[in-house]
Amino acid sequence: DAGCQVKSGQVRLVGIEDGPAFLVVDAEPAPAQPPWDPRARSQGQGLNGAVPALVRSAQRGDVDTVRSLLELGHDPDLQDDLGFMALHVAAKKGHNLIVQALAAHRADLNSGSAGRNGESPLHFACKYGHADVASTLLQHGADPQFRSKEGKTPVEYAESKNHRAVVELMRRTCT
Repeated sequence: DAGCQVKSGQVRLVGIEDGPAFLVVDAEPAPAQPPWDPRARSQGQGLNGAVPALVRSAQRGDVDTVRSLLELGHDPDLQDDLGFMALHVAAKKGHNLIVQALAAHRADLNSGSAGRNGESPLHFACKYGHADVASTLLQHGADPQFRSKEGKTPVEYAESKNHRAVVELMRRTCT
């Protein structure tokens, strides 16, 4: 019959006169769940390899989640078990909006705790050629003379990777 509907839960079978029958799923989508528990507050370093939600969100480039976590009071300087903070991973990935949000929440711009080389967020921005991120970090007070455990400054990383725009920015800004 035209217009005949057989309901079974959330699914309806709809027949159209002189046309093919088709199935209509009549379900509302489940509300999107954030990849983190907004009520949970990470305290201390990542435990047993766990990556703090703020670090994980910064790595993915999820600026909305980073902002939400910061507004909920998450510590912007929380480190994973390798010593990486959200600012380190955002600088490495070139996520400038996240770097801006973290800097506005007073993240430690000069932490050299990341990884085995003790690099600061500015080292990562320079090493991976992110001039916009390097500029943001410098504007918020990152130390361009900070040395990694290898004794290298951020501009030396940019030079070794031939990131000319970053080298020019660093020389123009830091001399």
